[in-house]
Parts: sequence; structure tokens; C-alpha cells
Amino acid sequence: MAATIPDATTGQRGMMTAQAVQDLARLSTTPLSRRALQGALRQQRTTGVSVIFAGSSTIQGHQATSTDRRPAQRISSYLTSRPAQTAVSGSAPTNGVQVWAWGIGGSTSANYLTSAHYTAVGSIKPVLMVHMVGSNDWSGSRTPAQYETSMRSHLSALKAASPDTVHLLVGQHQRNSPATGSHPWEDYTAALRTLAEEDPGRVEFLDLWPRYAVIGIPGADPWGWLHSDGIHLTDGSYKVLADWLAEHLGIPTPSGAAELYGGTLIGGANRNSGDVILSATVPARPYPRQGIVQGTVFARKRAAGSEMRLKVGSETLVVRPTIPADASIDGISPPLVHRVVVPAHEEMTVQVIHAVNDAAYYTTNPDWGNLAVHISAC
Repeated sequence: MAATIPDATTGQRGMMTAQAVQDLARLSTTPLSRRALQGALRQQRTTGVSVIFAGSSTIQGHQATSTDRRPAQRISSYLTSRPAQTAVSGSAPTNGVQVWAWGIGGSTSANYLTSAHYTAVGSIKPVLMVHMVGSNDWSGSRTPAQYETSMRSHLSALKAASPDTVHLLVGQHQRNSPATGSHPWEDYTAALRTLAEEDPGRVEFLDLWPRYAVIGIPGADPWGWLHSDGIHLTDGSYKVLADWLAEHLGIPTPSGAAELYGGTLIGGANRNSGDVILSATVPARPYPRQGIVQGTVFARKRAAGSEMRLKVGSETLVVRPTIPADASIDGISPPLVHRVVVPAHEEMTVQVIHAVNDAAYYTTNPDWGNLAVHISAC
């Protein structure tokens, strides 16, 4: 069924399909930052896409155990195999996506960006710039009015350098240490909301503080999301932060996406020392993963002291199978179980190796062996 709507320029009433009405309604509720980023990503084969993350230590990922567990770098890995750049310089790629991570630990709204950043933005021309700063303003007794003035000044300079860039202002968690600031935390998030309302075509506000508040931050922190310093996040909660931002921006994430790799069967024959009897390869991905290797092996032992070795990457575990000396009876190894961590951008090979001087027959009766590698994003 068609619907009639007034034409915006002529005042005449025209026809619009129900699908078009639905598309218009959906567009009106889609976040500004998502519309901008998704529109650019659809053209990335021929036109490069640049995204910048700036702010203080939370967006920097301070206290994360490795660079790839920092929020900006993790989101970068969801978008591209290119590593995030930290240099305050550069230009937009000719195709694909490039992310810049400009978080500065200890910074406030007064100094998280400088004239060098404005110049770099003018060269990069990012489709999106994400800002997460304010915790140090709150703890350092900079007033909400000073905070708002500083943020407005930065936005003005950035808009002059790159008029088409969309700016996403993020209200972050309220820290536990110190327990109180000189002004209510809500006053700082209110300042960001005001800035977004002043320029709804180029500035958007995303308030994550209520999400933290309902799980006890600031406060008891029952799930242990805060680092022991009471300020920064842990690896796990940095991942949640990255995924919340990715969700808002419409970026697919690997969260919960399980990967399963089976061992290549190389059995049913005599195997000498050092021979591979099971093998599986975990391919490289642009984000870190973790998982479990599981397997068993059936064999008929030809000599005493038989061993199998489970080799995961560069690490080797020795497994002694409970196989009888009688070569006519099938025996079985203990379960081969090992936890694994697969770093970002790295491939991992898992092998079960026969490791005795004498050959052993790895039987095909029953199913002579199996090996499975269960992997998920971390």
C-alpha cells in the first residue's frame, strides 16, 4: 500500500511506497555516526576510509596487557588487517580502512588535542572521529563549564580542518578512584549532550555511563571490570567497551563467533619417531583468539615407552598413552587437552607426533584418532 507525503520543495502531495516509508523511518533512528561510517565503508574499494579515536587513557587502553587488547586497536582489527596508526600525521588511504589511535594517558579536555592534531585531521579527512575524554577533568577539578568550553573549541578547530567529519562524543564510565570529584559526573556528560544538540548534523553523543552504573561502576564493581587502580579497565571490559562502540557504529564483531578446526587424519599405518599422526591449522585472524585443543589417539604399541607429543605452536606437551604391550589389542591415549592463545595476525599449527624410537601402528579400528581445536575471539 502506498502512502502520500507532501513534497518538501513544491508542497504537492506525492506517492511513497510502504517500503520507502519504512526506509525513511529507519534512517531517522539510525545513529548519525553509523550512517556516516557505513556510507563510507560501502565505497572503500575505490575510496579510502579513515577513522580516528582520540581522548585520554581509557580510549588509549592503558593497563591493557597487550596493544591488540586496547579498544581502538581492537575495533581497527574488526575493520581491517592494517594496524592502527598512533602517529599524529598521515593521509587517507586510497582504498580500504585506516584507523588512527590518538589516546593520551593523563590528558584532559584541555590538552588531548593540539594544533598538530588539527593539522593531521585536515590531511587525513576522517569520515568519523571518536572522542572519549573527561575522567581527568572530573578528578582534576576542572569544572563542567571549562570542560564544555574546551570541547567546543576543539570541535570548532576540527570542523574548520575537515568540515565533513562526523564527531562521536562518548560518555565513559565514572572511575572509583578518587571516589568523588568536585562536580557531579552527570554535569560532564550533560556538556557533551549540549554540544551534540548544537550541531546534530555533525556531532553525536553516546552515553555509556548508565551501562556501567547498572553493573556497579562506580561502586562495588561486582564483575571486576575495573583494574586494581580503580580507574582503568581490564582486558575483558576493554573488549566490552570496543564491542559497545562497534555495535553503535554497525561494525560486525567476532564476539561469540566460534571456530572449529579438525585434525587431518594421517593414520592407519606404522609411524616412526617424529612422524606427525594428527595435524590441524588455525588460520590467522586480525584479532586475538583463545580456545582448547582436544583429542584422543588409538594405537597398538610395538615397544615399551611409547609417547605422543602434542605440539601447539612452539609449545610441546608429552602424553604417554595407556596402550598394552600386546600388539593385537587397541589402546587409547589419555585425552589430549590444552588451552591455547592465538595472537592477532598469527597462524597456529597443532600436531600430535609419535615420539619413540620404535615404530607403532596407529590403528583404524575403532576410529583411530581425532583432534579438534575450538577457538573463539578474546
